[in-house]
Amino acid sequence: MKKLYPILSVAFLSFIMFSFISCGDDDPIIEEPLVTLTDDEALTLFYLREEEKLARDVYAYLGSLYDHIIFDNIGASEQRHVDFVLEVMDEYDIPDTGSDDAGVYTLPELQDLFNSLTAKGELSLYDALYVGATIEDLDIFDLDAALTETMNEDLINLYEALRCGSSNHIWAFTSQLKMEGDPYTPQFLSQERYDGLLLAGHQSCSGYK
Repeated sequence: MKKLYPILSVAFLSFIMFSFISCGDDDPIIEEPLVTLTDDEALTLFYLREEEKLARDVYAYLGSLYDHIIFDNIGASEQRHVDFVLEVMDEYDIPDTGSDDAGVYTLPELQDLFNSLTAKGELSLYDALYVGATIEDLDIFDLDAALTETMNEDLINLYEALRCGSSNHIWAFTSQLKMEGDPYTPQFLSQERYDGLLLAGHQSCSGYK
């Protein structure tokens, strides 16, 4: 899956497997899995677990700096997204070796991303809103890629639910940026893809099944 940062290595997957052996999201419904996940699918799930946690942690930090309800609302949605991913990981016996501590990540690239995004968000409310749009831009980009790389129905339903939520989030952040006087320019999605998300507006997202 193409990302801004390198995906987990097969060596890291082996490590976590060894460790195991030794904006309105409905609650998900997961059927008993009939197949195991491929190594790439398991790696992507863990990456998304960390990516959704990063979004939650960044919004919690920005919410402590600025009196703006958007960070609390979207941060709560990101917590549900983390829970959704963890539920699928549990169903497929994928160990969760990520930290529960805010701002701490197993993947160095996401640790670096958290550090750079929070530093930018400290500059002003406008910069904080721009950070929010950046996070959702990257999330949707990664989810678009993940959906092209699996035929597993549980994963497809999960990724579509996460993407619907992120689409609402980027719409909310960019709407606020326009009110601040300057629009957001997509950094990962194509301009056409981004414009389509804004045109669709806020959507009703159901849980994955």
